[in-house]
Amino acid sequence: MKRICIASLLLFASLAAIGQTSFSRLYWKYPYVGFGVAVNYDENYIYIVGRGNSYWDGFLAANRFFIKSDYFGDPISTSYIFRDSIGVWYGGYTSGLEFISDSILVCAGYFSRYDTLFHPWNSQHLGVLYKYNISGDTVLTKKYFGDGYTEFERIVRNDGEITLGGYTSDTTFDGVYGYLIRVEENGLVLNETKCGDGIYDEISGLMDFNGNDRLLAGGVIDETGSDLISINNGIIHKIDNLGNLYFSKEIGTPGNDSEVEVKVAKNGQSYIVRQYIDTVINEGDYEYVQYIGKTDTNVNFIWRTFLNDEFYKYIYTLRTFEDGSIVAVGVTIVDNTYEPHGYIVKLDSNGTVLWERDHTNNPAGNHYLYDFQKMPDGGYICSGMGADTVEGGGIESMCWLLRLDSMGCLIPGCDEVSVPDIAVNSETYLSIYPNPFGDAATVEVHLPQDFNINGNQSLRFDIYDMQGRLIDNYSNIYPSNPGETIRFKMYRNKMTVGNYLATLKYGDEVLNTIQFVIN
Repeated sequence: MKRICIASLLLFASLAAIGQTSFSRLYWKYPYVGFGVAVNYDENYIYIVGRGNSYWDGFLAANRFFIKSDYFGDPISTSYIFRDSIGVWYGGYTSGLEFISDSILVCAGYFSRYDTLFHPWNSQHLGVLYKYNISGDTVLTKKYFGDGYTEFERIVRNDGEITLGGYTSDTTFDGVYGYLIRVEENGLVLNETKCGDGIYDEISGLMDFNGNDRLLAGGVIDETGSDLISINNGIIHKIDNLGNLYFSKEIGTPGNDSEVEVKVAKNGQSYIVRQYIDTVINEGDYEYVQYIGKTDTNVNFIWRTFLNDEFYKYIYTLRTFEDGSIVAVGVTIVDNTYEPHGYIVKLDSNGTVLWERDHTNNPAGNHYLYDFQKMPDGGYICSGMGADTVEGGGIESMCWLLRLDSMGCLIPGCDEVSVPDIAVNSETYLSIYPNPFGDAATVEVHLPQDFNINGNQSLRFDIYDMQGRLIDNYSNIYPSNPGETIRFKMYRNKMTVGNYLATLKYGDEVLNTIQFVIN
């Protein structure tokens, strides 16, 4: 069931019963688009780094900002950085804001020699490590040349060292490699790694450490062939502490898929991934489907939960927690207005969706959540891009700070629907829950360990009425490996109240049949 939580500017709700605070706060500075791409906090304050655009000498130019607020979203200080002493460099953050001490934070980004947003080709980009104190003062800006056109998209810190991930190429984009550098806290390079074959590889997904100081990096690889058709797959790389690439595995479908985000589960024995894949679960669903999955340490899937819907969903950041739960934030479309809403979803350790929420400050504007942190009270602080009406009546985008309670709600009780405690079913191919259901149910498919996978075939879930007429179907679900559990949403669509039969097929083989009820 979808719930839209709409709050006016500066909404504040006190959740005294459970000691939690929630608010929606917008920060306005730029005449055109500002968004907070990364957020973190200490025991007193919340910190946001972001990107915006401002007019400079008549041109629309990118710039950067740093915001410090209290736990209620009230700004303590703000630093806006338009350009450095060179005068023609414009920088942007990508993602990640990490503490390296009680008073110093670091984040990744890049500098561009473009004079405006409407740049000429073949201009130089340099990857950058930014270091700030907690007042927002820049204490270090370290540039990295790479092959001449370098952007860092991710950052992760481990035991006094920092790893920056992105891509590097020359200025003609002849040979694009995934690019990782490990540096000490003052930016001195310890080692660097190039990933891929130079066709196109990018470390654009989340990164994490996989024990023994070994790095796990997610990204995308472009398999452009001689016919010049570009097909993307996600890819996961493992890199040792000397910068040696010792493992790579592609993840995707026969379609054109996105990068992979990857995090190490808290038990250290599995990985949590997300990807946006080119397939259609149901003819009424959006053609690109977001999933969250768990793999073993050889990147074989244990389960995948597809967040299929009629409308678009996309996840930017996910995190794992000690109880095995997974929380992710991003963007979703919720209705035919097609205005993006901020999106947050929580799953348990078995991949069951516990709740999902969408939030907007102004239904007529674009809203995105790019990053989040779990707060000491169990709630979540999220940064992104929001929108509101400005003087003159126009809708403008601006930096958005959203604080939610532990159920993902901005307003207490935004969704009172109870969540069933469903474990992975390892005894049968197929289950549906709840059953009976009204608007939607979860279909769970469990593949046995000896399941024979043919890479050209997908699973098909056909729905029949009791007269044997085909009513609906869900298809293009490609198994990754034996033993995997796959979940997706089944919607009521054209079905009326009554009994139905569902058949699970793989190619021409019928795997299982189950009966369910619409009430």
